[in-house]
Amino acid sequence: MEEYSLDRHLKSYCDAHEEYQNLYATWSLNRKSCSEMLKTVLLRYPHYSLHDASHAEAILSKIEMLLGSRVSQLSPTDTWLVLHAAYAHDLGMVVQWRDLQKAWSDLAFQNYLTSLAEGEDKDLRNAVQWLRKMEAGKKDDALWPLHIVRSVQLIDAAYFRSQHAAMSKSYIERIAQGLQIDLGHSGLVRSRLLQLLGEICACHTAPEDQVLELPYETNGFGSDYAHPRFVAMLLRLGDLLDVDNGRFNAAAEEVIGGLPESSVAHKEKHEATKHLLITPEQIEFASDGPDEPSYLEARRFVNWLEAEIRFLTMNWVILVPKGFGGFAPRFEKPKLCIKGVPDAEGLAGLHFEISQKKAFEIIEGSNIYENKLVFIRELLQNAMDASKIQLWRDLCAGTYQAWIGEKDSKKLQALQPYSLQAEIYHSYPIKIHLSTDEDQVTQIEIEDRGTGITLDTFKRMCNVGASPSGSDELKKEIQCMPKWLRPTAGFGIGLQSIFLVADRFEIVTNNGTEVLTAIAHSNQNGGYLQIKKEGSRPFRGTTIRIALKVPIAPSFTFAGKSFYYWYFQYDPMEAQNCLGELQILDEVSNNYGTSLFTVHVSSNNPSVGSQTITHLIPICENFAADKWERRDNYLVQFENDCSTAKLWNETNAVYAELSLHPESRSLSEVRFKGVRVKDNLLFHEQCLGAVIDIYGFDTKSCLRLNRSELTKEGNRILSDLMLELHDCYIEAVLARLNGTDKQDIALLQSKQFNLFHFWLACLPAKAKSRNQNRSFENSDGNCFCTAVCKRFLQDPAGQAWQHPPL
Repeated sequence: MEEYSLDRHLKSYCDAHEEYQNLYATWSLNRKSCSEMLKTVLLRYPHYSLHDASHAEAILSKIEMLLGSRVSQLSPTDTWLVLHAAYAHDLGMVVQWRDLQKAWSDLAFQNYLTSLAEGEDKDLRNAVQWLRKMEAGKKDDALWPLHIVRSVQLIDAAYFRSQHAAMSKSYIERIAQGLQIDLGHSGLVRSRLLQLLGEICACHTAPEDQVLELPYETNGFGSDYAHPRFVAMLLRLGDLLDVDNGRFNAAAEEVIGGLPESSVAHKEKHEATKHLLITPEQIEFASDGPDEPSYLEARRFVNWLEAEIRFLTMNWVILVPKGFGGFAPRFEKPKLCIKGVPDAEGLAGLHFEISQKKAFEIIEGSNIYENKLVFIRELLQNAMDASKIQLWRDLCAGTYQAWIGEKDSKKLQALQPYSLQAEIYHSYPIKIHLSTDEDQVTQIEIEDRGTGITLDTFKRMCNVGASPSGSDELKKEIQCMPKWLRPTAGFGIGLQSIFLVADRFEIVTNNGTEVLTAIAHSNQNGGYLQIKKEGSRPFRGTTIRIALKVPIAPSFTFAGKSFYYWYFQYDPMEAQNCLGELQILDEVSNNYGTSLFTVHVSSNNPSVGSQTITHLIPICENFAADKWERRDNYLVQFENDCSTAKLWNETNAVYAELSLHPESRSLSEVRFKGVRVKDNLLFHEQCLGAVIDIYGFDTKSCLRLNRSELTKEGNRILSDLMLELHDCYIEAVLARLNGTDKQDIALLQSKQFNLFHFWLACLPAKAKSRNQNRSFENSDGNCFCTAVCKRFLQDPAGQAWQHPPL
């Protein structure tokens, strides 16, 4: 049997054609230098499969099997590119010490650690937890140094692995500082070809479509031609097909103390390979794994290989050099087993899918949204999210430098809401205009000054359940934002909620680059999204227009404007009534109170008029530092002689208003980033009510899918916050009561501050859930407030103090 070798093919061609001798000469040198460099990959990735010269040779072997006799048809430059791509595509896994130093000192890396702590990988979560324990000085395990070494190793590998293709490209295109990589050997190979090699290597982890962004054909080293797309596909297939046994270093496993779970499954996938056949005509694969994780890894491999073969087949003509014989190999039905038990009917590639139509049926049928008008809340939330991101981009671009001074990225992330003047927030108003035509159709127009919508964002919006803020670049950008400014996003079904009330809606958006107009149709009308690069919108942002028939529903908010209009003014015979407009107005009023941006509603109908529904949270409006006192990580401002307090938690970005009430148990309200989530909530303590607005916690962790209820984790966070807020308020008032006599007298003689109600608020309603060592309690467990109250049972004038009747 004749073997076809890429190395021999290049050597024989270069020996026969003197003008190409530099190609083989540089390949011979680069093969050795790359092999030496790839040996260091094991230092950073000891728990990964081998990515040294053995992996590169395996890739070349698989490519030679795929090409067969067609190896001889490759041009010398194509051959040189294939050989180098096999050895250079993983050079980015060589991580220098300076790269580690730069990463760990970067703010984006710290945000990455936070994402790992909240991620699905248990080993990485534990790694971050160990780091956090060490930061807190909790060295309660004698083996903590070993845990730290392993934790840092896992984190470094996860972080740089995702970037290694781009890093390989960077190493190849220029002489890397410290590594002294010069694959062109001072001009023996043109820099143009090195840049092409870098782009080919960068494609090996990229989506398939990125291959088509490479040129189909370009001039080669001499008078030949190179075919970058074809070389990139050969690299992708060869890399993927290195699925045989023996890919892991057993000695390294012992040295590092064993593999993490994800690597165990990956190793077992390789060891489970029972049959592998690669020829120019077909590929066969069989696997028998020991458990479900290894079986799932094998399934992922099968699905990935099927996708690559399908892409190669469909694009054969625009990928393969002209006159290149043959066709894409067939991928015969794979055989996957677990402990000898075959996959049912060989359907290894099946996975759950749900159509957009079915998704809407589930959304509507499962009562995720109890109120169909909830689309107003969802659209306003989208508008606010877009405004938050645009505000952040403007801050980073220095738009408000004259107001807040010059800030670097760390200082910008440390900004608090009160760091910005109210005028800055007012630059991003959200406007709702309502009107009703003679056919009783309510026209709703919602306008914002946010980021606008790009074509890529439109694509994500068409995927039910995909969050508009779901791109990797945008996720990284959001992670760099202060907690209080981060958008809500989360579930990705908000915009589609419009179809609960309308069959179509219109979007006009200016994303700063172009103006787009889109018409979205419900699934009943085909579910299409028509987009045109036209429209009239002079400033950045988005306008959404919806038309719906009124009355939408026979239920109204009690004491709302639509309630009174329906019972006292509504005339069904009237040509134009404003019932629909008032329902929209009530929906906005019921869901929003204060936020980072104002919401203004206007209508030509006098029953609706023009009014600002949402105002800035007080911490953003005319902030004066001398009116707020600092208590640990809280800012506190008193009103009405301490009977009311406004609090801002700088660490967790939580705003709250607490107030004393004569009722024994006062009702409270909870908001999430300005939107009402929960009301009629009993506060933990007697005579104390609160409005709590949570800005600094993750949406998916805190809210259920309908955004109207808290999750179990959200309720736990809320419970902890209520205790914190209570203690902060009580301690702040006690500090005044225990201060100067002048302060005491003024507070006790106030008609607004009720000492008896305050005393009741101090008593823990759930003593078992409270820490008995609170700062306002004596060592014997008695409430310190009791002693303070006793001190003032008789006022300075000698008059006995009488508490109000119970």
